This record gives sequence, C-alpha cells and structure tokens, in this order.
Amino acid sequence: MVQRRLYLLQKAIVPGLALLWLCFSPATLASARPDISPRFILSLGSANQDLQTSSSMETFGSQALASLEEQAEQINRIFSAGPGISVRLRVLPAQDFTRITGAPSWTSAMFYNGEITIPFRGTRFDKRDLKQALRHEYVHAVTSHLSGNRCPAWLDEGLAQLLEGKPNSLLGPALRKWISKNNALSLDALNDGFMALNNNIVPTAYAHSLLVTRNLVNSHGLSTIRKYLGELAKGTSATKAFNRIYGKSQAEYEANLTSIIRRWAESENPSP
Repeated sequence: MVQRRLYLLQKAIVPGLALLWLCFSPATLASARPDISPRFILSLGSANQDLQTSSSMETFGSQALASLEEQAEQINRIFSAGPGISVRLRVLPAQDFTRITGAPSWTSAMFYNGEITIPFRGTRFDKRDLKQALRHEYVHAVTSHLSGNRCPAWLDEGLAQLLEGKPNSLLGPALRKWISKNNALSLDALNDGFMALNNNIVPTAYAHSLLVTRNLVNSHGLSTIRKYLGELAKGTSATKAFNRIYGKSQAEYEANLTSIIRRWAESENPSP
C-alpha cells in the first residue's frame, strides 16, 4: 500500500502530526499554469477558480516554491541525498484540497507519490508555518527516495518531525501521560501508518516516533539512518536492516524503550 504523509498545524483538532493512507490517483488532481524551477514543478489551482483567486494563488505558489528550494538544499545536504530528487509542488484552493485528497480541513500539507500538495487558504498565511510544513514534507520525499518507498512510518514521521524545526508542544504531555500508565508502543504497531489507531493514541504515536528517532540519531549518528534506508532500498526487511545497522535486533531495542521513555519523562525536557 502506498503511503501518504501529512503535516498538521500545531493547533490541529487531533494534536500531533498525522499520517493518512489515501487512495486517489494523482491524475485526478487538477492543475493549471505549471511553473518549473531547477528541481521542482509548480502546479496551481483548478479550472473553476476566479481570476482574483488565481492571482493570489500564483503569488503564494511562488513563495512556496522559493521556500521549498531553500529547504530542499538543506535537507539534501543533511542526508547527502544529491540533486536527483524531483518533486511536484501542487497548490489547490482549500475546498478542492479537502475534496480531492479527503484530508481533514486542518491539514496544511501532504506528500504522496512524488508530490507535495498544499491548500491555499488566502493571502494571510504564516510564512514560518509554510516553511515548516514544506520542510516536513520534503523530508518524506527524501526518505521515500532513499528507502525505495519502504521507510517504516515511525522513522518516516520521526525524521520529518526531528528536522522540521520546533516540535509540536502537545506531543510531550501526550507521551508523558501515556508512559505513566503504559509500556512503550512497539515499533511494529507504528510500522504501517497511524490511521487505524484510535484518535486518542495518534499524538502518542507521533511522540514515540520522534523520541525513538532522536534516540537512534543521538546514539549512533544520522549516517546510520542513511545506511538503514539504503538497506531497505535493497529489499532488506525492516527487522533485518535494523539488526544489520544497529548491531541488535529491533526486539532487543524495544525491550529498553519503556525505560528510555520513562527516563525522558522524568527529565525537564518538554519535547520527546
């Protein structure tokens, strides 16, 4: 099943960053007046919008494209990914974005099948939120490229959160509340996506993903993540790749995960 990744505003109805598994064809996304940058193609709007909306959307799209160029340059350097990743950036009117993708109205961006799609909600938008959303989604593009689209959801979302910027402030409280009464979630439970989880667990799932990814990066370096993604791209199973790169089985790592999270929960660090 193909994965679609979403970036949510910090004041989302469901706190945390969400991931949806959706089933529409990219061909159904209406596009007009594509613009091409050195690495990206920008597609704007739909056929039924008025001229004023088209003009405002064009300005927004140009700003989004420039921001994406900047974020891509930084993320590619971090992963040593090179310039070979091409992405289409689609800007749709908010109502079309919701109708076509089926995403909740509070979704501010999504990545699917080589495309980052963002809703246009008017000229009054926060440039910092736009930058963070595009950075988050471009990380998904890189992990998809490096892993052959086989990156497990916990790592995919963990990396996107780790590199997007300021973490969502709601994740820390959600994880502290969870770990005070429960053991850590297994990585297998977070492997394929979070849509099947109860909404009350979704913020905790994203918090788990962030904490585990941060722990692996702090303990072994980001270069091991790159190697792990490379193993997945070769067709190695996630469990074998984990064992090969980290020198222990995923089960052995998970055996200590509850203790790792509880030590964090006792600290003063607000973010997982």
